[in-house]
Amino acid sequence: MPTTDVTAPGWTTVTLTVDEIWQAREATILATLENPVREDQGLELIPGAVYPFKAGDVVRYRPKVGGAVAPILVREAR
Repeated sequence: MPTTDVTAPGWTTVTLTVDEIWQAREATILATLENPVREDQGLELIPGAVYPFKAGDVVRYRPKVGGAVAPILVREAR
C-alpha cells in the first residue's frame, strides 16, 4: 500500500482509476470531491479511520490547516 507525506500547503488533485480506501495517519487530512474555494473546506479524514472512494472520483486533498504534524496518506485498492 503506497503512502504519501501530505506536506504541500495547497490542494493536491488525483483522479482515481480504481476503487480505493484511504486512511490518514499521524494527523488530519481534508478531502473533497468538489472544487474547494476555502482552505478549510472538505471532509476531515481523521487518523485511523478509513474512507472509500470510487474509480473516476476526482479527489482533492490537503493537510488540515494548523496541524503540528504532517499527515501521512495511505491508499489501497479495493
